[in-house]
Amino acid sequence: MCKDLYDLLKKLNISYEEVEHEAVYTIEEADQLQISLKGVECKNLFLKDKHHFYLYMLEEHKMANLKELRKEIGSGALSFANEKYLDEKLHLIPGSVTPLGVIHNQEHDVIVLLDKDLLESYVWVHPNTNTKTMSLSCQDLIRFIEECGNPIIFVS
Repeated sequence: MCKDLYDLLKKLNISYEEVEHEAVYTIEEADQLQISLKGVECKNLFLKDKHHFYLYMLEEHKMANLKELRKEIGSGALSFANEKYLDEKLHLIPGSVTPLGVIHNQEHDVIVLLDKDLLESYVWVHPNTNTKTMSLSCQDLIRFIEECGNPIIFVS
């Protein structure tokens, strides 16, 4: 498996647009940037239950109802995973959470939860750093995640 994000994107023939910017750590900070990219701004939540880790990607304006999400995916009680797990599982820091981080998840034990409303969109993600934002098609993102070997669950 490719270890470098850009090498894997090239190998999979995934096209993207990317802009550099100052480091952002919250959605509110990201909203202050004047980024002009095709697609939907997204938020990514790193969650866990007693047995699993989840990376939940949804449109930035949507509220995440963890109780409903838990029922939909059949998990235990969901909570936010701490920074230690974020670093250990995805080699990411707060503010850079992205499904592209699965490239570092050798155990393939982070389940990616994708909001079904994103499937036909271009989505904004960080390329494993909070100083850049990338736009790519959600279908290409799915191919990337599958190539990395992580499971995906499509949620509503």
